[in-house]
Order: sequence, then C-alpha cells, then structure tokens
Amino acid sequence: YVEIYEKDGAFFGKIAKLLLKPQDTLCEKCEGDLKNKPLIGLEIIKNMKKTGSVDAEMGEEYAGGTVMDPDNGKTYKCKIWVKDDTLTLRGYIGFLYRTQKWFRVK
Repeated sequence: YVEIYEKDGAFFGKIAKLLLKPQDTLCEKCEGDLKNKPLIGLEIIKNMKKTGSVDAEMGEEYAGGTVMDPDNGKTYKCKIWVKDDTLTLRGYIGFLYRTQKWFRVK
C-alpha cells in the first residue's frame, strides 16, 4: 500500500504497508542515506504536480517528479494519471518506460 499525500502544492507517496514481504523489510538496494532503512514509511514518489492536462482514458495528469523502485534502488522520472479509483504510474529512463496501475484501497 502506498499513501499519497499533498505537501506544499506537490504530491508524494510513501509505503504504508507491504503485502508480499515482512513488515520489517529493509531497503537493501537503496543508495545513500536510504540504504537499509525500513520500506514502511519510505517516500517513493516525490514532487508530483498537476499539469492541467486530462487524458480522456487515464484521467488527470501529474508530472515533474520522480518514483523510486525499492526492488532495485533506482529513481526514475515519473508521470501519473488519476481517474476515479485508478492511478496509472509511468516511470521513465530515457525513452524506455514501465507503466503500472494502482487501485485505491477503501
């Protein structure tokens, strides 16, 4: 589970709960001061801002920030679209990207 929240006009996301790993799992592949920090509470989405664009299929667009993959410790440029209870997240490295759909927990 990732908790999305607003701070100073930008949106961030931190890991709130793990489903497939023990809750005390550490970020072994993270770099710098995040190395071996707990995954729970780790801020993996940073500085996303509304662009004002809306895609008919995917929803309202957010961009300008980054997403960190705790499985490999790498940080990527990011775009997010939100429509209803679905968040579509796309991480970029150069012209390559990976897209995931996340669903709101109620």
